[in-house]
Amino acid sequence: MKAEKKCRNCGSSSVSEGMVGSGHANVKNINKNLSIGSKLFVTFCINCGEVQSMRVENPKKAL
Repeated sequence: MKAEKKCRNCGSSSVSEGMVGSGHANVKNINKNLSIGSKLFVTFCINCGEVQSMRVENPKKAL
């Protein structure tokens, strides 16, 4: 069973997931200029905007 997510800042249960930009906003290895990278997702409160977590879609592509 998935636990209900609540905002740590305001206590709201109105939490959503979004994607940070596109294209150049990919997470990439800072030591590899030609790295493909991977999309970055954030879980955030719709009420106050507090970011609860960040998740890399495909961590191996970010290496």
